[in-house]
Amino acid sequence: MVNGIDFVWIGVNITVLLFSVSLHESAHAWVAEKRGDSTGRLLGRISLNPLRHVDPVGSFLVPMIGIFTGAPIFGWAKPVPVNPANFADFRKDQLLVSIAGPVSNLLAAAGFLLAYRVIRVSGFLLEIIPEVLLGPLVLMCQVGILLKSGDIRNIS
Repeated sequence: MVNGIDFVWIGVNITVLLFSVSLHESAHAWVAEKRGDSTGRLLGRISLNPLRHVDPVGSFLVPMIGIFTGAPIFGWAKPVPVNPANFADFRKDQLLVSIAGPVSNLLAAAGFLLAYRVIRVSGFLLEIIPEVLLGPLVLMCQVGILLKSGDIRNIS
């Protein structure tokens, strides 16, 4: 912490947010590809690389405002373009592409929860992971689980 600013906490929040929005958008592109629309793949959007998805305002500015003001932390990425003319069944395929992002959010939260439980319960991991990494790793899991709650400062 420097001058009252916890750079580890800020870094963990931005990292988890960038991972989350990248996973969300790549899920839309992946399902669209599976349903017949290769637009997302052709644009390189089936990727967890945040540089493929980052929106400067939604991925950095808005989250930083939340971090520094205590407002809820949220963000967004560039939406994946989809051409529904490539779908065999417009309604069904559009629905599947639409829900892919939120489903990926739930799966990511479950993954963070599982990792958190393994870290907290496993004495073995506590012995092999250096303390300097363990704290940020636990924080990353907590932020990943509670990012959308709006108040992640009071996690115990």
